[in-house]
Amino acid sequence: MPNKKPCDCCKCPITKLVYIAGPTFNIAERNEQLRIAQFLESRKFPVFLPQRDGLQFDRVYDRLIRQGLLEEAALKETKRIIYHNNIFNLLKADVLVAYVSGIEPDSGTISLSAIAFSACMPLVMYKDGSRYQTALAELDPMVSELPNMPAATRLFDVPTQINKLLAKRQCKCISSNLKDILKDASKINFGQFR
Repeated sequence: MPNKKPCDCCKCPITKLVYIAGPTFNIAERNEQLRIAQFLESRKFPVFLPQRDGLQFDRVYDRLIRQGLLEEAALKETKRIIYHNNIFNLLKADVLVAYVSGIEPDSGTISLSAIAFSACMPLVMYKDGSRYQTALAELDPMVSELPNMPAATRLFDVPTQINKLLAKRQCKCISSNLKDILKDASKINFGQFR
C-alpha cells in the first residue's frame, strides 16, 4: 500500500506515484519503458506511463475531427490536450523517472524533467548501463549535475533511488506558474478522449 503520510508543511499526501518519461519514437523504446513500469509496479510503486495510461494522439485527434473540427484546428487542439494531460499527471506524481536512451535525451523527456525540477519534484535519471558502457558519462553536465537527481544504470537501483529521494522530500507544493498550468488542465475533460 502506498505511503499516504503528508509532508510537514502543507499536508500533501506522498503516494510514491512514479511518472515515467522517455522517448517513444520506436517500439524498442516503448517496450523498455513498459519494462521499467512493470518492474516498479512489481516493487509496489504505482506508475503513470503516458503511452499506456495517458491519452493517445490518434484517439484524441479522431474524436475532435468527429466533433467537427477542421484538421489544422484538431491537430493544434490535440497537442494542447495531450500536453495538459501529461503535465496534469506529472504534477500528481511524487517522483519522475526519466529514461534516457541514445546519445542525448529527447526533448520531451527534458521538458518534463525541467517541469518536475521547477516543481521541486525528485527525479531519477535512468540510462541502461548494459546497453551503454559509459552510460552516465554520456549525459550532458546540464542534465547529469542537476541537484537531487541521481542517475542509475541498473534498473534494480531505481527503486532504491526513489525511496532515498522521497525520504528527503520536504514538500509536494508547486510554484504558481505550474499552478496556472494545472488550472488550465483541470478545465479539460480528459475522460472523453479515452
